[in-house]
Amino acid sequence: KDGPIAGMDDILDQTIDALVAQKLVDPERVVLYGFSQGGISSLYVATQSDKFAAIISMNGWSDFLSHYYGSRGLMRYFHLDQNGGDNRWRYECAEEGAEHLCPFGFGSTPFENPELFARMSPVTMADNISAPVMLIHSDLDYFDIAQYDEMFGALYRTGKEARYVRYWGEGHGPSSPANIRDLWRRIDDFLTD
Repeated sequence: KDGPIAGMDDILDQTIDALVAQKLVDPERVVLYGFSQGGISSLYVATQSDKFAAIISMNGWSDFLSHYYGSRGLMRYFHLDQNGGDNRWRYECAEEGAEHLCPFGFGSTPFENPELFARMSPVTMADNISAPVMLIHSDLDYFDIAQYDEMFGALYRTGKEARYVRYWGEGHGPSSPANIRDLWRRIDDFLTD
């Protein structure tokens, strides 16, 4: 009832505490990285937990509500009759049985429960983030780059430390050798500055 990824932060906090107790990690240097569906998950966790020194979120989305209604990035050019594809399948399921499994099962639509979709969205909770954030996205991804434009705007407007790296001509993550090198250089710079 609290949303499909509510409590994810508690699980990660417990994991970090266990690793710190075993002296396997330095609690001041834990970085949360999320890619694709992990992108929105990392942003959500960042709004709920202060255990991370930095957050890196790549090629995901940041707003459940606008993602439900919006196009599927690159697919907007191929599925014109469907507003660029359809994101409903990620959300409309009851989480019962194999045929109903979905990654973010709200069990309802935003028409039925818009406040839950909005309340769970990292973009609406950006002011809760305490760690520096690095957003990375690509213009030819099927997750619309506008989702991270929104998140960067929210972080900027709330005075949070954030960097935003966009790659042009790349799909679901960089594939050109030059952009891959650039990506790792930028991540290294972000983590060592």
